[in-house]
Order: sequence, then structure tokens, then C-alpha cells
Amino acid sequence: MSYLLIFSIFIAFPFLALGWEIAQFRLKDEQETRAKALERCIFEPSKNDIIHTYYDKYVINFNQTLNQANYAYYISTNGGQNCNNKKFHNDPYGINKLTTSDYTNSGFDRGHLVPNADYGCSTYIISNVVPMNSNLNSGVWAQNEKRIRNKYPNKLVYVGCDYDINKFYNSKNNNKLYIPIGCYYVVLNIDTLPKPHEQIQLLTTGVGTNIKNEDILDYGYYLNKKKSVKEKKMPKWITSCKIIKKSFLNILMRFILGIGILFIIIYL
Repeated sequence: MSYLLIFSIFIAFPFLALGWEIAQFRLKDEQETRAKALERCIFEPSKNDIIHTYYDKYVINFNQTLNQANYAYYISTNGGQNCNNKKFHNDPYGINKLTTSDYTNSGFDRGHLVPNADYGCSTYIISNVVPMNSNLNSGVWAQNEKRIRNKYPNKLVYVGCDYDINKFYNSKNNNKLYIPIGCYYVVLNIDTLPKPHEQIQLLTTGVGTNIKNEDILDYGYYLNKKKSVKEKKMPKWITSCKIIKKSFLNILMRFILGIGILFIIIYL
């Protein structure tokens, strides 16, 4: 019995080793594909984008068509900031016609992209908020902001939302508030805030040339729903970009692993 066991392990080991190497190759390929997906789907520029730095603390990629942010990015902190009066101000660059009164009686919260706890009163700019259901804004979104501060202090964080052009609320000022389908976050292993001109360069040349696979520390997506926002997943327009088809290597990996396991079962 011992001879058979040794023989089976001797025969199966090369198959298992080769299968493991292919599996590692596939894992690396999947991670690189994920990085490219985030590059192409999240950071893709728009003709209607304006990029501004707000108070030298965070940057907003603003969509003039929607009058709302595509996304914002900032360096996470340990928190502890607060804004006592919590008064929202108009955009200091004058690029946003929305005001805080557009949200009044809308049924939606003024949901921060760059968190109040990170940069205090400087985040109370109308361009830094999007219409969020209170369950999202005060629930998992706020909890995730806290988690990022605790787990990833001093890291570059991208936050943004995807919209449906046909899903909006007409405010009392006769302006449209476009309601996000959901909002995402991406945490990168970068500790400096790109300046707007640097970000434009990143967007035009392709973020993937500057962001490496290992730079992506964490990412996720929360649906902007009233009843259940616990579902955490990436939206279809992101996941569709990173779908990996079953390649020859993937099939070969499974075949080799299967042969190795079969040898062990037979001789045992």
C-alpha cells in the first residue's frame, strides 16, 4: 500500500504542480483584467467633464450635463473632522446651477462623496453631494466610509456613482436631480493626491499605464435603494468589462488538476 501511495504521489505531483502554476497565472490575469476594467469603465473621461480641486483637499470630476459629479477623489484620513453648522454652499467655481434648496422635500439625502468626517466643512459643497436614499447615505455608505478610514488611512480613494439619464427628480427650482443607480468606491495604494492637470493626463493616456494591479487595495458598489442596500457588488457596466472567458489555459488547468487528483484516488 505504501509503495502504491508513493507511486501515485510521484505520478500525480507534476500534474498538480503544473495545474497550480496555471492557476496562479490565471489569478494574475484576472487581477490585471480587473485593473484594466476599473481603468476603462470608472475613469473613462467624458466630453462634459470639468475637473477642479476644492480647497486643495479633494478633486471632483464634474459632469456639466448632469450638474452632478461623475466621481471625486481624496486622500483618506483618520477622521475626527466635523462641521457644526452643516450648511451647504454653492459651488465656488460657479459650474453648478444646483443649490441646496433643490434637495429640499425631494425625499433624498444630500449624500457626500468626499466624507465630512475626513475634511469637515470643506466638503459641504453642493457639487460634492448626490441624491442618496437615506438607507444608503446613513447606512452602509457611512459604515464603509468609516471602514476605509480605519483600514486605509492616507490612501487615495475614488468615490462616484452611475446614473440613468431617464431617472431624475424635478426640484422645486425646476432643476433635475439625477438619481444614482448606485455608488462605488475604489481604494488605491497611493498616498498623494493627483492634481487636476495630472488627472487629465491620466485620463487621456489611460489610467492603466499609471495604476498597477497591486495598487488596487479595495473596491465595491452599493445599490441606491430604499429597502435593501446591503447588496454589495460591482455594477454590470464594470463587471461586463472584466468578464474572463474560459480560455484554453483555464480548461487545461482544470484538466491537469483533475488528472492529478484522479491518480491519487485510483491508487489509494
